[in-house]
Amino acid sequence: MRSFWYLLVLLLLAGCSNIPQTAKSAISTQARCPEDEMEFKRKGSFVSGSGCGRFEQAVHLCSTVDDDQCTWRSVTELKAERLRRRASADFQCNGAELAITPLDQQAWNVRGCEQTGTYLWTCAAQTSSRYDWDGFKVSSRVPPYADDCTWILNNARN
Repeated sequence: MRSFWYLLVLLLLAGCSNIPQTAKSAISTQARCPEDEMEFKRKGSFVSGSGCGRFEQAVHLCSTVDDDQCTWRSVTELKAERLRRRASADFQCNGAELAITPLDQQAWNVRGCEQTGTYLWTCAAQTSSRYDWDGFKVSSRVPPYADDCTWILNNARN
């Protein structure tokens, strides 16, 4: 009987560790925090991580051409890549010359090419339910990352 309970506990613990290593690595790298100092939670195709006074998320993305080509990517990194392309077009300059600074999860500042702009992250699915990460609350109704999300230039200065 004792071995039954031992086996049951092992199975339950194994089932609780459903957070892929690649997601943990993407989050801890972006947060600049060792994995063993972070707490991770998974909800669908998103994993959140909190530690070292930081909060980061990763999303599971698959190639539209090959379903076997899937990876976990940092949401912050994906948003920065998308913002760099958008601001490069708006400022009419090389994206490598732009410095990007998050102000919060939805507003980011861009400087470069003698211009400054504040961009807002917006998604078509803004009416989606609030994300609850079992202790991590995202106060926005905007999804952390989705194909229908984009950056909108809120204001710009020369």
